[in-house]
Amino acid sequence: MLRLFAATGLLMVISTALMIFTGGLLFRVLTVILAAVILALYGFFWWSLPRRTGNVRVPGLTEPVDVHFDDRGVPHIYARNLHDLYLAQGYVTARDRLWAMDLDRRAACGSLSEVLGAKLVDVDKHFRTLGLRRAAEASLNAYSPEERQYLDAYAAGINAWMSEHKPGPEFTLLRYRPQPWTPVDTLAIGKFAAYGLGGNWDTELFRAKLVQTVGAEKAAELFWLAPDAEELKFLEDLPLPNLDRLLAIAAQSTNESVGSNNWAVAGSKTYSGAPLLASDPHLPVRNPAVWYQTHLVGPDGLDVIGVTFPGIPGIMIGHGRDMAWGVTNLNPDVQDIFVEKVNPATPDLFLYRGAWEKATHFREEIKVRGGQTVVHEVMVTRHGPVIARGDKVALSLCWTALEPTTDIAGCMAYCRARSWPEFRSALQKYQVPAQNFVFAGRDGTIAWRANGRIPIRRKGDGQAPVPGWTGEYDWAGYIPFEQLPETVNPPEGFVATANHDVTPSGYPFHLGSSWSAHYRHQRIFERLRGAADLTVEKLEELQADCVNLQARTLLQALLSLVHEGLRSGTQSLTELEKQALLMISGWDCSELPGAAEPVLWHHWYQFLTEGIFRPQMGLALYDQFLVSGMPAQVTDRLILQVAEGGDSRWISREGSDGLACTTLRAFRRAVALMAAKQGSHPERWRWGREHTLRYEHPLTLGAKFLRPIFNLGPFPVGGSATTVNNQGYSQLNPFRVTIAASWRQVVDLGRPEESRDILTPGQSGHPCSPHHADQVHAYLKGENQPQLFRHSVIRDLPRLSLHPDTKCPDTKCPDTKYPDTK
Repeated sequence: MLRLFAATGLLMVISTALMIFTGGLLFRVLTVILAAVILALYGFFWWSLPRRTGNVRVPGLTEPVDVHFDDRGVPHIYARNLHDLYLAQGYVTARDRLWAMDLDRRAACGSLSEVLGAKLVDVDKHFRTLGLRRAAEASLNAYSPEERQYLDAYAAGINAWMSEHKPGPEFTLLRYRPQPWTPVDTLAIGKFAAYGLGGNWDTELFRAKLVQTVGAEKAAELFWLAPDAEELKFLEDLPLPNLDRLLAIAAQSTNESVGSNNWAVAGSKTYSGAPLLASDPHLPVRNPAVWYQTHLVGPDGLDVIGVTFPGIPGIMIGHGRDMAWGVTNLNPDVQDIFVEKVNPATPDLFLYRGAWEKATHFREEIKVRGGQTVVHEVMVTRHGPVIARGDKVALSLCWTALEPTTDIAGCMAYCRARSWPEFRSALQKYQVPAQNFVFAGRDGTIAWRANGRIPIRRKGDGQAPVPGWTGEYDWAGYIPFEQLPETVNPPEGFVATANHDVTPSGYPFHLGSSWSAHYRHQRIFERLRGAADLTVEKLEELQADCVNLQARTLLQALLSLVHEGLRSGTQSLTELEKQALLMISGWDCSELPGAAEPVLWHHWYQFLTEGIFRPQMGLALYDQFLVSGMPAQVTDRLILQVAEGGDSRWISREGSDGLACTTLRAFRRAVALMAAKQGSHPERWRWGREHTLRYEHPLTLGAKFLRPIFNLGPFPVGGSATTVNNQGYSQLNPFRVTIAASWRQVVDLGRPEESRDILTPGQSGHPCSPHHADQVHAYLKGENQPQLFRHSVIRDLPRLSLHPDTKCPDTKCPDTKYPDTK
């Protein structure tokens, strides 16, 4: 936004100068036009900026509520009861993020094309088929009357803002107004968040496609948690419908490299003697920010600060004065694709245990902007929605999130906990998505728990299942809450998760099916194991760590393979290739944006993966493999297996198509491409020139002229998906960052007022707000910012006083008693 004003202002200055010195009529007209443009832009965007002080009547409040906004735009909300607290939270969240909230509920409910046009009809059909809104409506009945009261209050706060204020610039540009908010909208956004975090349906579809392309024996080698080749053989000739279409949908909606870090350190390893906790969720890069930060202060000592998804009440990740918590994705296997037998005479009958059952029908009407309403028919079997169907079989999706769950009640409950037993008890209500919770308490407790609704399967003792006939296969319930694994106060003095396999040794179930490679977790353990006198600053440094343990693990093996390939061939390295090989041979595996080696490494690894798999898969299937086949885990395992003398159906060690020659060819391709991109001096290559971070606004995907107003970047960044500082890029579009740290916090329970955090790109969704992108540059430097958590300072900030609609607001809100710090 500032860039657009700066460019327009510069043109006006130039035209004004030319007008003065030449007296030309043309420049006078141009100056007037540019001045009018600046004033119009100013008026269009600034008129909708919300105010931060004064007195406001808010329908639904029972007592006055104070809101103080700090210098990063974070609202600190003080209320006398929980109803008013959640109502005020909905009100202030809507003032900063209403359009993003509306977009998320439209995505969840399948109504994007109503405001964005026909290009999103297929996306809407997909989510109407899944039925996230139907699941949200069913879930509402599972909430207690008290919990529903809080959901109603939060929705009332959003509606109060909408009814009294003009819509933001996005609504004006798209020429529509948002519909009133309901508790079902809140629950639907929760289900939508679970969609991005809780499944492997695309991996199961890719596995089926791979089996039909290369055979069960070869396919089974790539999926070490999958059934063996004998169990997969039935897929080879099975007429599975619409696999390519479904995989194309997965490519659009699956988030590669999504993950997070969190860890808690016992007081025995810290400088303050109290536990420390760090949390670092990695989610898709977007503008406005994924999270919204809030400080909630209410009755019975409630005093928590942290972040939640806009549209969801409570604090999902954060801390109070007695505890702190962080969350990472468990990457659970909570989705199965069922192959259903279809009755050829009656297409809505499906075979189950020898009998035909009728599917449930839903008629979905999708409104399309500028077009006719699209009618979409949905069928749901006992296992879930039918996502594809053919003449003989159909595919249905079974997923825990499509059942009634009470996850937001769990979030609101654990915010009010004061100890690990209370926090743990509240997690019983948090079922979807399945997550790793890490906890630290002021009493010295640190803990980890794998939490959520995870199916028990009748076959395979919890192994990732085969898509099987419904008459032979079913879920057998869920792992009981008390049987989910946890660790409390371990002897090593810390707990940590980073989307790795957390399944304890001897545990009867597998907790996940799509774990990330273990490199981030390994690096965190490496840094924490021998550490002492840890501080907030030291944990902040660890969050920004850019050492690539994947490269450290594979580099020597790949260098040996290059030399082996040279010995088996007739060509020698060029002088440029020798320089590049010498440079990367001495690499310390740190991926700073100004370093040369990382850019060579990532090109090399990309070309090596392509050289192994693409000739045997074909282009289309290889692209699907990059999105849904977990290529990093598969490639690493295969390279080490063959390099150490093992056998593989995919590649041998020797021969012109063997691993040694393939590694050499990939290295040469990488050097040649880098020379073409950044010149023939390897020491001048820079990772940050290729590896960039851009915060894009959804509006700009279809309107390029809006990019100077709404988009931020590109910014050169270090790291990658395998570093603690996760800056993952899409395998289909290297090396543009698509996954990054969306929020970071580090908390010292001995001094919670000195906690640090950062929210990128900023707190506000309004492009003209000073808090729209004010945290980007600190994030790029790997720095968190001081968090305001001291009441004596907060109450001196400018105040927005919210009053019940039935009471006339005074010029000064009456004094109230709230918690204070010494």
